[in-house]
Amino acid sequence: MSGTPVTFTPTPPLLPHPPKGCVLLRENVYEAGRPHDVDEVRVRRKPTMSRQKNQLVDPPAGASKKYTLVLDLDETVVYARNGPLYARAYLRDLLRSIKDEFEVIVWTAGEREYAKNILEEINQDHIIQHLIYRHKTWFSSEDYTKDLKKLGRNIDYVIIVENTPDCVRANPQNGIIVEDFEVPSTPPVTSQEKEATTQAVEGTPPASPSTSTPPPSPLLTPTPSISPTKPKRQFTDRTLLLLQEVLLALAESGETVPGFLAKCPLLTQHEVLGSNGQSIPTYYLGKRRKRGAPPTLPPQKRVVRDNLFLDGAAEKEGTRNRRIRLEKGALEDKA
Repeated sequence: MSGTPVTFTPTPPLLPHPPKGCVLLRENVYEAGRPHDVDEVRVRRKPTMSRQKNQLVDPPAGASKKYTLVLDLDETVVYARNGPLYARAYLRDLLRSIKDEFEVIVWTAGEREYAKNILEEINQDHIIQHLIYRHKTWFSSEDYTKDLKKLGRNIDYVIIVENTPDCVRANPQNGIIVEDFEVPSTPPVTSQEKEATTQAVEGTPPASPSTSTPPPSPLLTPTPSISPTKPKRQFTDRTLLLLQEVLLALAESGETVPGFLAKCPLLTQHEVLGSNGQSIPTYYLGKRRKRGAPPTLPPQKRVVRDNLFLDGAAEKEGTRNRRIRLEKGALEDKA
């Protein structure tokens, strides 16, 4: 009995889930952004560098803030290696929470237009005031150290957040190193999968050895039972939430950056080997709170800070719950 060849359509590989909590800001960072609201886009992209070798940014405008925060972009607060632009979890909350205490500078090894496109998406509240991008005044293929002295600020009150220790080796006592922020891409398709997909589209059966016996029906072929693997539990990346806590505690303390970082309970001190073979002392901030680490802000300050981020709905819910408790207490008193 002759059988009809069965065409198997391979299941396309599943797209890995992005890290929990991250936000897709733009489908392709290398393409033009929003055509509408030109004035708003221009303001978001306005921050830039002065290109002077000894001072890469202009002096602070207006009343200067005591502290300066320098943020790296790629794999520190955003990820855009494959085109789609993702923001690390809590990025917008971080910027909003520190805007009154910190002057914010973005310093990236990315090209100018690429960096401006990212600012167009993350600078919605116009909190980022300066942008330093790849330029010969500070960057070369042999040396991409970010020397904080070139900012023209009091270095005792400048803090830099990076994922690459080599970038902070000029001022390691002022730097916080965070774990890489990466978004997995679709796994590559194998040549066998490509061939099977092509055959399915063209309506031809998969290649098989020359024989007069048709292949067995898949319905009659026993298949080994495969127990489904339990999906790995995803945890929200809390790096920037913890960074927010560190920065607010720093501003509250009024201390110098090196003095504060040396005793911050959320940071771990590590010695890493730089690309030049020399050791770099670093302060490392993890994705989750260190077990047993005490809070960096005193309780009364944490309550005040937390209340700043309650939205209207949450505030109303809290008021409603308090009213219910009061009414319940009054009824119990009458009884």
